[in-house]
Amino acid sequence: MFLRALLIAMAMTAFGDLAHAQSDQGEITFWQSVQDSKDPAELEAYLQAYPEGKFSALARIRINKLQGAAEPLSPGQPANAVSNSALTTDQPPVTECDRLAAQPSDPRKVAEGVRYTRIRFDAAIAACRKALESYPGTPRFHFQLGRALEQKKQLPEAYEAYHSAAEAGYPMAMVNMAFMLAFGSGVPKDVAEAARWFRKAIDEGEPEAMTGLGDVLMMGGGGIAKDESGAIKLYRKAASLGEPYAMLNLGLSYMNGEGVPKDLTEAARWYRKAADLGEPTSMSYLGGMFEEGEGVAKNEAEAVQWYLKAAELDDLGAMFALAGMYEDGRGVPKDPAKAAEWKRRFEDELNGREPSDVPADDLGLDELESLDKLD
Repeated sequence: MFLRALLIAMAMTAFGDLAHAQSDQGEITFWQSVQDSKDPAELEAYLQAYPEGKFSALARIRINKLQGAAEPLSPGQPANAVSNSALTTDQPPVTECDRLAAQPSDPRKVAEGVRYTRIRFDAAIAACRKALESYPGTPRFHFQLGRALEQKKQLPEAYEAYHSAAEAGYPMAMVNMAFMLAFGSGVPKDVAEAARWFRKAIDEGEPEAMTGLGDVLMMGGGGIAKDESGAIKLYRKAASLGEPYAMLNLGLSYMNGEGVPKDLTEAARWYRKAADLGEPTSMSYLGGMFEEGEGVAKNEAEAVQWYLKAAELDDLGAMFALAGMYEDGRGVPKDPAKAAEWKRRFEDELNGREPSDVPADDLGLDELESLDKLD
């Protein structure tokens, strides 16, 4: 998922070949005119005009879904979605799809859940497709398949899986799909549509959707007016419901003075609240504040402890910071081997490789103390 607090605005470069830019815009306009069509012929028209277009994979998936085909139209484009009328909220038994791809924060999960960065995506994709073969009307399997596909960077397919579950009323699918729309990940960027789906999920009582809508308001754009005060209200509401990403975003807001007066002490307080709930980015930021002595008393040993805790949960910033701390001997004894191992793990995560098991003592996790002792 990437700091969810930040919705990065991506724009076409102002330089380059004008004719190519116009062609791209023509394709985007064409796609936007047919993307929600229920008529496969209209989607076929897009493919005829742009057989290798930006949205050709998504178009094939949509056609496949509308036609109810059992096989994909092209290699690598499996037909995982079924008509929305066939989706049901009936609960099948716990499957490998649940064990490998359930989202920990999903109120409707039936297994413990797996952090996004720890999804073994090939196994999860296979398991969720198998589950859908046996229980094709189960929204949670579409949602969990979407998570695995998104982790593997098969974004059009991930979006379609989320869409199937969202249309069936699955709140967390609405949230994840809305973030894809807000980023333009695998689909045309549509901030207004993202906001609409966030609101639908809020209506279903999903706190993460409050955070997501707050992100949209904090950034503005795409037909949505920038409203920092409104964003802060949503973050506070979600935080009052125990939503850790909202707490992270409040920490960021106080750190940067966005929507609230800049206050590093208050930023550290909110980071600590989120960190206590297991949110790794907040742990990493809190480690940085202890390392630099911002908002808290400088304490490099405690910074290392927070970095270790965050890195254990796959936070890239913490991994990078640990490499430097072990290399320089700040907060821990100097240890080039551990510095090199953290650099390697950072590169593995950065390059999107599947998670690998590394012995704890090779990474310094055996040195992770109870953080309560450091208060």
